[in-house]
Amino acid sequence: MVDLIVAGVTLGSIYCLAGLGFVLVFNSTGVVNFAHGDLVVLGGMAAAATATALGTPPLLVLAAVPLAMFPLGLALEKAALKPLRRKNFSSAITISIAVSVIVSSLLLIVLGPEPRTLAPLVDGRIDLLGSSVPWQSILVVVATALLCGFQWWLFQRTRLGYQLRASAQDPDTARLMGIKVDRMTALTVGIASSYAGVAGVLLAPIVILASDSGSPLTLKLYVAVVIGGFGSAVGAIVGGLSLGLLEVYITTYVSSSYVDAIIFGLLFAVLLIRPQGILGRVQERV
Repeated sequence: MVDLIVAGVTLGSIYCLAGLGFVLVFNSTGVVNFAHGDLVVLGGMAAAATATALGTPPLLVLAAVPLAMFPLGLALEKAALKPLRRKNFSSAITISIAVSVIVSSLLLIVLGPEPRTLAPLVDGRIDLLGSSVPWQSILVVVATALLCGFQWWLFQRTRLGYQLRASAQDPDTARLMGIKVDRMTALTVGIASSYAGVAGVLLAPIVILASDSGSPLTLKLYVAVVIGGFGSAVGAIVGGLSLGLLEVYITTYVSSSYVDAIIFGLLFAVLLIRPQGILGRVQERV
């Protein structure tokens, strides 16, 4: 039982981290970025390729990948997401899907069709509650907790965080207050891309990644944030952990073949019973 909980929390922590980036992009741009899962896969496959080709220590890769993903996020915001702010919802979805296809195609061209995996970032195991827990799982949970804490501190306790929140909540008023909204939005997308990079590096030792892994992962992240409450950072954490635990238990006690069917069935039920998600708020029209 402890082994299943550890596996579920480990996988769920990665979903949390990736889901936070998903929510950050939506809150700052109003765009549902269906390429976010591909950014996670990009981070993981780039880490695996770099560690294999250059012999780079995995922990060094964990530090380098999010730094490289940050400017990529800035470029993505400028080239694709920024123009979408003035488009309608269907156009935004179409272009974000196009970005997903472009990223997956570039991964196929540059890194090839071979699936890739990364060696554990830390080796060894520790005895916990009568079970042997990998240090890798502890690293994943600690890294996710630290980044969640960093996001809370940044957005709730710093002047920059106030500007980021104001730009996301009311761009017009923020501009009147002298805040450079476009710069804040680009910075938010850059942070979200860095989260995707970290999530990819943490995921690569657990799951074998291929160039076409991004779209299924994006759908799972979408399920997680909808269950938790779309647009809620805390909801992304709750939804990510719930999804990770659910996926592990379904795989163990039912079958891995039914994981996606049951997960999307759960999404359907949540949308029927509580459309705003577990921690979402009902928005009243006036």
